[in-house]
Amino acid sequence: MARKPIIQPRRTMSPQKAIMILKKLLGEAMALPGEASESPKRSQWTNTARGALEQAGVSSSVLESFDSYQAFIAYSGQTEQESREQMNSSLSGMTAVLQSAIAQLGWEIEEEEPATEPTNAVRPAVSKFGVNEAEKVVVNGEVWEGSSVRTGKHEFRIGRFSGDSVSKVWNLSFEDLSPNFDVVEIAIPGASKDLHDWEFSWLEIILSASLREGQVQLAYRVEYDLEFWAKQFSISDIATAIEKTLARHSTPFTYWQRDEHTCIEGFGVSMWISRKGSVQSALIEVSELKRLVPLIRAELVDRDTTAVNLVFDFPAPIKSACEQYLLYFVQFLSDLGIEANAELKTEASKVLFSVTPVDEKQALDQIREALRIYMGLPLAPDFAITASQFRDVAVSQLQANVLHLQSQIMLAKAAMEMKNATLEAKDAHIALLQDRIDLRNFQPKGQPEAADSDKEELVKDVLSVKKYDFKFLEINFPELLRKLKRRMG
Repeated sequence: MARKPIIQPRRTMSPQKAIMILKKLLGEAMALPGEASESPKRSQWTNTARGALEQAGVSSSVLESFDSYQAFIAYSGQTEQESREQMNSSLSGMTAVLQSAIAQLGWEIEEEEPATEPTNAVRPAVSKFGVNEAEKVVVNGEVWEGSSVRTGKHEFRIGRFSGDSVSKVWNLSFEDLSPNFDVVEIAIPGASKDLHDWEFSWLEIILSASLREGQVQLAYRVEYDLEFWAKQFSISDIATAIEKTLARHSTPFTYWQRDEHTCIEGFGVSMWISRKGSVQSALIEVSELKRLVPLIRAELVDRDTTAVNLVFDFPAPIKSACEQYLLYFVQFLSDLGIEANAELKTEASKVLFSVTPVDEKQALDQIREALRIYMGLPLAPDFAITASQFRDVAVSQLQANVLHLQSQIMLAKAAMEMKNATLEAKDAHIALLQDRIDLRNFQPKGQPEAADSDKEELVKDVLSVKKYDFKFLEINFPELLRKLKRRMG
């Protein structure tokens, strides 16, 4: 049956008022992605937006486009996460229709008032800015909770807005802000706060001297927590994934990095918009940004399936020795007949260790288990005695590396004891003062470990793992060392 055509609605409000209402709806849409798929807030927003479009007198094709994005087909066994992703995809489509309607209404105003200021320009509000003793922003005598002001490296004034202050700064124009701030940082509404993951969580509006006349740069910054970072990809891998995604897809964004030498100082994507715009127009672009996120995550998944990645946070006195020991793991693998490449990256205080097999068909699980054994060797009480019974150069070099790590830790321990002889907390920065040399202790909190059965043989005749904790290993050292063979030439 043919679909009944939509009757052209009659306009009941001026284009100026319609634009104001539609922009407000776009702002409210920013908080919806985090809502449950069946949240009444979603349906309420959709109905209100549909009604606003009708009263604005937009064309029937615009209404048809909006209605097409409302279609939501659930299927049996669909999880809440899948339903929410589907609803968010529909939401992105509906917000795009609202943006299109705003543009079309703006054209009408330009035709009616050709000599007036462009409709996308926001007139500066009459606002008096100040800063109180708590370094919070004060506007027209009102203290904005959730705001703060600080001075940057080059005496820049940086305004930061989160929580309740976001809705207040929302309506301000760039011309309002530029006399008072060089950079404005705004928490993106609806961004998730996951300690163990990354997200585009902050918008930076760079108002200082612009490289493009009449424009300001918007930088949408990636947020993460290095203390709890335990993903099997590094922070710099996220930056690389963003660059690759932008190169493969047509978007209004370009890659952005605050410091050209390192991404740790801040990175994400950026774009340029008219200096006559507002915070509202900057945040509206987040809907376009959200389309990029699944593509970036897919890029990271592809990378994650080709390597074994671990994150460590070594104390400074033994960091160099631990890194040297990790790098020898490639030779350890080679002596076991597995060829691989390794890479160490230092980001802030974290060491990111990545092992990639030369043969892509090589099972990563074998490398992970070999790495667990390798990291446990320095704390094995009988290793030195057993290793001394073998004459193969592979065993001798492995023993030398284990002994080097042990000696460096003992030296660090002695230096720490001398320096802190009178302090009760003299072992605060080195976990090995209790004679435990286990590199796994330096992995971030909350890093997941593989689940095991009661007892499972991982390497035939060499290693079996007991239930609950992979630290309880049964290692047949003679058999392991017999398997180590240096292949010459």
